[in-house]
Amino acid sequence: MEKSIIVKLRPITSEDMAKIPEWRNKDHIRKWFFNSNILTSEDQEKWYSAYVLNDFDKMFIIQAGSEDIGTFSVYNIDTKNKKAEIGNLMIGEDKHRGKGYAYQAGKLLLEYAFNNLKLERLYLSLFADNIAAFNLYAKLGFVKEGVLGQDILTSSGRKDVILMGLMKRDFYSMEEQ
Repeated sequence: MEKSIIVKLRPITSEDMAKIPEWRNKDHIRKWFFNSNILTSEDQEKWYSAYVLNDFDKMFIIQAGSEDIGTFSVYNIDTKNKKAEIGNLMIGEDKHRGKGYAYQAGKLLLEYAFNNLKLERLYLSLFADNIAAFNLYAKLGFVKEGVLGQDILTSSGRKDVILMGLMKRDFYSMEEQ
């Protein structure tokens, strides 16, 4: 990880709508999304129009220094039960992959969810063969809670999905160690 680069999260804006499909449509990124269809600019604009009216989803651009490099989201925010899902993580700028920025962004997103949104539980789902993502989320403190066998149909066949979760108290007790 390049220590001199500061990673930040900033809310997405309409100006980001062109770059998100560009990142998301790369084969090595798209294959990890449950909906692996190619996104058009029109798809992204339609999504954004609905997003700005929605209080239950927060999507962020990951920045390394002043450069936009990817996305991360907290969504399906349930204020009654104080929980939400995280995902849509991608480092879209290939030159920034493998440098630890996703981990730094993950820590920031978890702190935002637990402190600003006052959530107590976060959860996620990912393909069982997405080892890099599984290891990242485990490093952030998420634990495997289950497997949905043969849950998602992909172009290469049916895939298992892993469910992971993290409680606020566990995140902060891990931070203290």
